[in-house]
Amino acid sequence: MVLSYLCELLHSGLTYSSVKVHLSAISACLPLVPPLACRIESKLFLKGVLHISPPHKTIPPTWDLNVVLEKLTLPPFEPAHSASLKLCTWKTVLLVALTSARRESEIQALMAIPAYLIFHKDGVSLWT
Repeated sequence: MVLSYLCELLHSGLTYSSVKVHLSAISACLPLVPPLACRIESKLFLKGVLHISPPHKTIPPTWDLNVVLEKLTLPPFEPAHSASLKLCTWKTVLLVALTSARRESEIQALMAIPAYLIFHKDGVSLWT
């Protein structure tokens, strides 16, 4: 019965990972020993789903850092006194991201409040 439901999900267009999440959720709710997700039928079904609908890895487009840095030295980013605050902010965030080699979530967590933003004579410290 559950495998029929999962099969319907697959035919409706859901991916392998989505079908697997549904199986895990159902398995967590049903008090079976062994759990439904651990049974051989479920494992074989998921193996078949993986063959029918393999995950697609999207590869981001390549880009040339030198081209990006060159563009940041031209209008509308330069001269800085004529650039808008929005463009200066974008440029700053990009340069911080490139120089710090941090993940997007870590950069997003940066805060410009006194406890997390410290100005030194020779630079600035940003904390998350």
